Amino acid sequence: MNVQELLSLLENPLVIRRLREILQQSPSGDQATMVFQTPTAGMAVSHTEDSQQLKAKIDRLSKALEQSREEILRLQEENDTLRGQLEQANHSIQEFLQSSF
Repeated sequence: MNVQELLSLLENPLVIRRLREILQQSPSGDQATMVFQTPTAGMAVSHTEDSQQLKAKIDRLSKALEQSREEILRLQEENDTLRGQLEQANHSIQEFLQSSF
């Protein structure tokens, strides 16, 4: 799994919810192990962290993802507004050119 695929998974709310469920099922102070498979080398790399650290990371990623989504929506709205203004200006220019000739 490459980084892009991992990021795509982390954008999925169902994956985030499931990760939280798994982490909440383990007793506190327990250790969780994440295994990453590298496609080219075919080697698995284990990374062991405290479940509280993983929960905190997931929460930070979720918050950052939500902020990114909000920023994307804001930029899309701004883009739509600018596109409308551009179309309006283009229409005015065309009317001016037609009336000039």
